[in-house]
Amino acid sequence: MSVETPAEVRTTTSGARTVAWTTYGAPAGKPVVYYHGAGGSRLEAGFFHADAAAHGLRVISIDRPGSGRTDPIPNRTLLRGVIDLVPVLDAEGVEKAVVCGLSAGAMYAWASAQAHRERVTSVVAVSPAVNPQPWPDVKAAMPGQMRLMAFLATRAPGVLAAMQRKQQNAIERPGGQAKYVKTMRKVSPEDAVLLEDEATFVRARTVSAEGRRQGQLGGAEFALMAGTWGFDPAGQSVPCTVIYGGGDPLTPMIRAWLTHAPNAKGVEVPGGHLQTAMQSGRDAVIAALKGVA
Repeated sequence: MSVETPAEVRTTTSGARTVAWTTYGAPAGKPVVYYHGAGGSRLEAGFFHADAAAHGLRVISIDRPGSGRTDPIPNRTLLRGVIDLVPVLDAEGVEKAVVCGLSAGAMYAWASAQAHRERVTSVVAVSPAVNPQPWPDVKAAMPGQMRLMAFLATRAPGVLAAMQRKQQNAIERPGGQAKYVKTMRKVSPEDAVLLEDEATFVRARTVSAEGRRQGQLGGAEFALMAGTWGFDPAGQSVPCTVIYGGGDPLTPMIRAWLTHAPNAKGVEVPGGHLQTAMQSGRDAVIAALKGVA
């Protein structure tokens, strides 16, 4: 599913705000709530559509506050960022669901399990941004680029926004794919290979364009990731599977974090950060969502 039709956008209210989501996969399947990565949108879960439909999964992909068509929340924290979960589940007629998040979205999957434990059966964290604050070894494993992004997000958000805007504008111009792939080779070579495929690149660009519909570029997510989360996902009792690529720049950080999370099961697969764009990555995620990983 490359481009959704307007009919596929659902909305409800969360307090005085509008929250939007799109459902992929099997309409009557096992419910899964999906949180997109930083700068993304609900369209990100479109990568799962065919696989989810084949395996009887109903993926409810929510635009986070300020992304896509969901209204923002001033001074958002991780726990405040998941207040839309319950209204969406109620609108979908779902009592409990597996919650899945990619990259920065994993923070919100864990936050959902913290704030709404009665509605969350398990968490699947894919290429997750993990909390570096409580453990020196996790913080030491933080990639240099992420350190820079977190520093700019907290100390110079305007500079970070300008950098991100410049990159996004370059992607939209002719030759943008080649330039973006060249940049990605320096950061995550395995993901650069995925983005050389035009269909994958166009889909990722569409996801990003919808994510910044309201002008949000995802920079604030880095500040939230590097700060104090307000809860400890490593100590949660809810079943958790962490899926990550061996070539992901975040992998050293994720491996270190897993040593502090006795209730989380780590699953290392081939590839880099963008697991949802790889069939092998999607297979691992689908298995975890079905509870057979």
